[in-house]
Amino acid sequence: MNKVFDILSNIFSINNFSDERLLIKFFGLKIKFKKREFVKKVKKSPYFYYKKNNIDITTIPPAEGDIRNKQLVVLYLLKQLDLVCKKHNIQYWLDFGTLMGAVRHKGFIPWDDDIDIGIMRKDYNKLIKVFNSSVEDKDLYIELRGTKKCSLFKIFHKKINHIFIDIFPYDFYNKKLTRDEQISMTAQYKNMRSKFLKSQTTVDLNELQLAYQNLTKDFTSLDKQEPYVIWGFEFGHNWKKWIHDYDTIFPLKNLEFEGEKFPCVNNHDKYLTDIYGNYMAYPKNISVGHFLYKKFEPEEEILVKQLIKKIKNKRVITYGTFDILHYGHINLLKRAKALGDYLIVVLSSDEFNAIKNKTSYYTYEQRKMILEACRYVDLVVPEYNWEQKISDVQKYKADVFVMGDDWEGKFDFLKDYCEVVYLPRTPDVSTTQAKTFISQQ
Repeated sequence: MNKVFDILSNIFSINNFSDERLLIKFFGLKIKFKKREFVKKVKKSPYFYYKKNNIDITTIPPAEGDIRNKQLVVLYLLKQLDLVCKKHNIQYWLDFGTLMGAVRHKGFIPWDDDIDIGIMRKDYNKLIKVFNSSVEDKDLYIELRGTKKCSLFKIFHKKINHIFIDIFPYDFYNKKLTRDEQISMTAQYKNMRSKFLKSQTTVDLNELQLAYQNLTKDFTSLDKQEPYVIWGFEFGHNWKKWIHDYDTIFPLKNLEFEGEKFPCVNNHDKYLTDIYGNYMAYPKNISVGHFLYKKFEPEEEILVKQLIKKIKNKRVITYGTFDILHYGHINLLKRAKALGDYLIVVLSSDEFNAIKNKTSYYTYEQRKMILEACRYVDLVVPEYNWEQKISDVQKYKADVFVMGDDWEGKFDFLKDYCEVVYLPRTPDVSTTQAKTFISQQ
């Protein structure tokens, strides 16, 4: 009877693959399906409503509850990784969905729950060697995970093992190619990878990593070399072009992600367009993260709160024209910054000043440059209309809204979204007074 059962199981079986998926085997064919209860949860997601109603994707609010907590914990992992990389002069960049989130949402894609980083092979090998001994939080570790088909080093937390950072290696590719040749080379690369995997009998992932590098050493380089950067042989995405122009990636530049600045590729628009097409549009299918609806265990909940507390910056937002910056402005900015850790100044654009029948001595760009030189200011963004304040508070995840007390009561409607504070104005000074005095000289 057991033999019959085993034979039938080899022909057809349904088993749990993960908390969210079932694995169906049929005559050797393996298919993963989302569980019915998981599909119901996904369909209740507000993001399907936003997509259906064509709401601007850049304005949708961030995740909440357990999903948001997962994002904040993996952000903690990223900040720990960033410290190790700075200590050892290792270059990396936010990659794939994480990069898209930085560009589109200034943080996580609301339905994503992990972080992807890209890194050149030489720094990849260096990070693998130094991370475990150098990381500040010794509950974090780097480990090779995956299958024969696709294996990557990842950053994990010992006590919350379903939260991680994926680390994608890249190589320098040294042969000049047209775009069509790049696509053709990618197809050859994929074919070579497929044949290589079929020829391998080992299941040791470390041995496979070495074999991958040996296989590609004739046309890739560890040392900085133009004209191209190519995805590492270890991961087999289906996209048709795996090769990027060197100057699409380098030099790296910083972008805002969850209120902090992290390294990103040089030309993020070209990079993301090459991979996703119109990355500013809703995806055809709103997928969810690896463990988006997995609940924390009670002991994990305690640790999650501790980790979030370590990275949670109190964000303050204020508004103004800030023309001819004077000590009253500086006093307001200083007191606003003292209410939190990160100060965002929403600066009246020239177009908005025209709507208000207001004329500035300096242009928006000049006023922005002056404010950015102030040590109390972390970010300056434009104000285009009176109505954008609610969306600004949500978009920039502000905890405190600050204005001078001459506006007292006017912005109390924001109390549904954040703390509202009206600060006393500095007496005997104003921009109007300064302009009048200057004009009389």
